[in-house]
Amino acid sequence: MEKFQKLKKDVQASLAKIREKGRNYFCRNWQDTYPPVYLALMAALCIAVGSFAVPLLPNPALGFVMGAVTAFLLGNIGLGILGWILRQFRKVESKHLLCILFLMLLSGMLGVSGNLGNAAGEGFLFGILLALSLILFGKSLWAFFRNKVHTPTIVITGCISGIVFLSGCILLAQTGFQDEYIEEYLSLHEKLSAAQAPEEFENELSFGSYTVKSLEYSPEKEAEIKSETIDLSYCAENPGGLTGLWRSAVTGYDVEEAPIAGKVWYPSELDDCPVLFFVHGNHGTLTESYQGYAYLGEYLASHGYVVVSVDENVLNLLSNENDARAILLLENIRKLQEFNAEEGNPLYGRMDYDNIVIAGHSRGGEMASTAYLFNGYDAYPENGNHKFRYNFHIKGVIAVAPSVNQYMPAGHEVELENVNYLLLQGANDQDINIFLGNTQYENISFTEDNDYIKSSLYIAGANHGQFNSLWGTYDMSAPLDRYLNVGNFISEEEQQEILKIYTKVFLDKVLKSEDTYESLLTDYSRYSAYLPETVYIQQYEKSGSRMLCDFEEDSDLETASDEEVSLSAEEVYLWREEMLYYSNEMAELNRGNYALRLMWKDTSDACYVLNMQEPVSLVDNKINFDICDMDEHAVEKEEYCCMIPQIVVSDSEGNQAVVSPQDTVIYPPLPVKLGKTQYFLDSNEYKHQYQTISVTSEQLKEQCPKIELSQIKKIELTFPEDESGNVSIDNICLMKE
Repeated sequence: MEKFQKLKKDVQASLAKIREKGRNYFCRNWQDTYPPVYLALMAALCIAVGSFAVPLLPNPALGFVMGAVTAFLLGNIGLGILGWILRQFRKVESKHLLCILFLMLLSGMLGVSGNLGNAAGEGFLFGILLALSLILFGKSLWAFFRNKVHTPTIVITGCISGIVFLSGCILLAQTGFQDEYIEEYLSLHEKLSAAQAPEEFENELSFGSYTVKSLEYSPEKEAEIKSETIDLSYCAENPGGLTGLWRSAVTGYDVEEAPIAGKVWYPSELDDCPVLFFVHGNHGTLTESYQGYAYLGEYLASHGYVVVSVDENVLNLLSNENDARAILLLENIRKLQEFNAEEGNPLYGRMDYDNIVIAGHSRGGEMASTAYLFNGYDAYPENGNHKFRYNFHIKGVIAVAPSVNQYMPAGHEVELENVNYLLLQGANDQDINIFLGNTQYENISFTEDNDYIKSSLYIAGANHGQFNSLWGTYDMSAPLDRYLNVGNFISEEEQQEILKIYTKVFLDKVLKSEDTYESLLTDYSRYSAYLPETVYIQQYEKSGSRMLCDFEEDSDLETASDEEVSLSAEEVYLWREEMLYYSNEMAELNRGNYALRLMWKDTSDACYVLNMQEPVSLVDNKINFDICDMDEHAVEKEEYCCMIPQIVVSDSEGNQAVVSPQDTVIYPPLPVKLGKTQYFLDSNEYKHQYQTISVTSEQLKEQCPKIELSQIKKIELTFPEDESGNVSIDNICLMKE
């Protein structure tokens, strides 16, 4: 026992000597270097809060100054209060330590907030490193120049920390880095022999022959067309407090008097034109977001459409208000219908109200689906005392980078039937950084045998804001935007060109029954020469399809959606039906539907088999299925390859046709980096998106003339060229050609 006590005292004495030496060392080098730490903290607070305050006032400089002054005052008050509290317990001066902790915490939290998806941890570490380097750099400079401490420690520490801090600042100041994978993936596409689009398609890219005019409508006295306000208080609440006062002061309106307002583009030479209503998403209330789609309105109006961009800024400060947004859109449609029927109105007779498509961007993209749902309802689902009775002839919905399920009517997801649907999303979206629109896409179904289509396009290098000309390159506000990588984007002009082209082709099909270029909605590769150069992934489905397997029916691996189909898998080590998740694999962010997963290795004949109890007909039909390469490990090893499955079709006599869909690319997972810090650790957020594959009856007959297309008994999906693989498959169906 005495030996233990002696050892304990010796250890304590040794630790005391070490602490004393350490204290002397730090005092000798960094004594009285509190001021630069305090100044660094105040500067960081002022810059951060000032930047957040910029969009709150019409004058950005004034907003920054007011935010910075507020941060300075509150920061000092907070330091004083916490310092006093700590002194009561520890009886020590704590401002120095508090400033260090606060600066590290602030920088770390900014790093977390500015890095998306799986990069939050990296962002936090980067923020901590940046704060530590700033602290050491500032203290070393102060000690060297103010305190005249010229020790090797100060010189070395100052140089190293200065290099780290300045490097971090340079990184945050630049736009970011290019992605190499896009060029590699495009080279896979070049190896395929894709059919070409009609030469006349080039004419679709330029402005049309009609003269475009525009006007604005609103309740304001100076408006070109005077509208009115409506009461939305039954479906949206005023935010109240300072927020509510600020919103009312800035916009002049609240939800009890929401303005029916927007801008209209139309061809001056035409009457009775099909109409597109477009609604922006949630953005800064001081930004007139509805003006940001002028490029789309002018282009479409020159081709014979009326385009209405609806102003819904009055709802920008609320959360979960997409029901109110939908109702406000429908009220705008109603009001424009009155203008259309009012003799002497500049819009008199301009619009064909039997041909309407509604569209939205971001939160407006989700809202468009809700508006279509409400258009068919007689009453508001949250309170039946509020009647609707809209029933406009809306034939299609377009969603651009939409949110999903922010509003769920009576707790249900928005499920739509028998409507044309177009969905576009950027893989580099840093606002809605996962493809939430997939959920709504899966909730579009066709029960009628009419000519309906749903189509989605995933665009590498496209972000969220560039679809609106006023939202810009950065999908976050300063200072968080400094962490975003925007050096790998396609240009704003290219991104808007994609939306223009796809919207026009969709409108031509849905509102004018012009199918000349409908194949753009099902096979983008034919139009590659006319589209901005980047990686695209496309999914589609048409009405009149016979669904064989959508994997939603049960957990029995051998049963299919179609009761006359039985399933099996061969030469695979994993075969299951599973819930789909987004790129970050978080359980609370599942896509809401199931699909097939197959994995195999060291084999050349992995396959999935559909056996028909009774023969099915492929006369005038084609085989369609959605497939996604899930093999992230191959991408990590930079083993880029294009998966080309074989589709083996057998008739009741044993005749077989083997077809490889050579004209469609199944890309590997997209290794997207949304933040700058991901490039240093080579950390990817893999984007998994389905590509639709089609095999036509003509291809089958060409490969095997003897096959009897009316007597098909077996369909096999095989992967003969892959030694190993990991795929997800969904929606195997027979689709009308």
